[in-house]
Amino acid sequence: MRTPIAVLTLLVGALLFIGTYTATPYNPTASAQDVPASTIGKAAASVEEAREQLLASYEVTPGTYVDRGFVVDNVLHAGDLGDIHYSLLVPEGYDVTRPVALFVTLPAEPGLYYQGAGANLRVEEFAFTAQAYDANMIIAAPQPNDWEQTSADQIVELTEYLLVAYDIDPERVYLEGYSYGGETLSLVMDTTPGLFRAALHCASQWDGGVEALAEARVPLRISLGDDDEFYTVEAAQKVVEELRALYRAQGLAEDEIDRLVVLDVKGASYFADWPWGGGQHGSGSPLMARDPEILGWLFAQ
Repeated sequence: MRTPIAVLTLLVGALLFIGTYTATPYNPTASAQDVPASTIGKAAASVEEAREQLLASYEVTPGTYVDRGFVVDNVLHAGDLGDIHYSLLVPEGYDVTRPVALFVTLPAEPGLYYQGAGANLRVEEFAFTAQAYDANMIIAAPQPNDWEQTSADQIVELTEYLLVAYDIDPERVYLEGYSYGGETLSLVMDTTPGLFRAALHCASQWDGGVEALAEARVPLRISLGDDDEFYTVEAAQKVVEELRALYRAQGLAEDEIDRLVVLDVKGASYFADWPWGGGQHGSGSPLMARDPEILGWLFAQ
């Protein structure tokens, strides 16, 4: 098991902090400015060395072509987890000295890998409409082969790899999943919710538990149609009530609970003007991807 880069950074920083202050007399007015520049430089070098060592433990095969800025079908070879196929957009203006946000979008069944490399980019819009919210954001569009636990573990592995490979702000890592992608998202939130700033669960069902999510207090929005052909509002309401009960048990105020869990049910009128049919479930994907109230909520967290 690899040690996450965030843990390595904290360990290195703590060791240097202890080394600096145990070597000098106690000074109640000491501040960060009292740390010699040479010590800060050593800390930065140690963190970078740790990052490079961790990065070397990953094996990646670069993608084969570019689709609207995304390098398609990169492969992270993840040992027992298998190969993780993903498309990646790194903005042209990416600056390694300035941490950026990361958005991970999980596809519905038509975008899974067995549908073909890059299929998710052809059938869903989330990876493209998200760019309007942050032009400097890195966007990953993985293609699992299903929506089971292994796929969820692959998403965690890919996210952790990207946090090592690029200068990403760990406080701005966002996750979205539509349909089967939402089911995968629920399993990710059941295992490693703290990896993400917020999660957007669209037209789907919750396959995981909610205890870990409640403990991490990661904001969650569930959006779906009131007559979705595959998923029910009743199931979504059950998840929301379970979360709200856990938050109440933690002593949180109702307004804070409202911020942490949002149930957004769309009526028939929301889908009425979509000209190409597909019912609520089929039309919901482009409509929600284009809806600033939905996707905008995610990046506002």
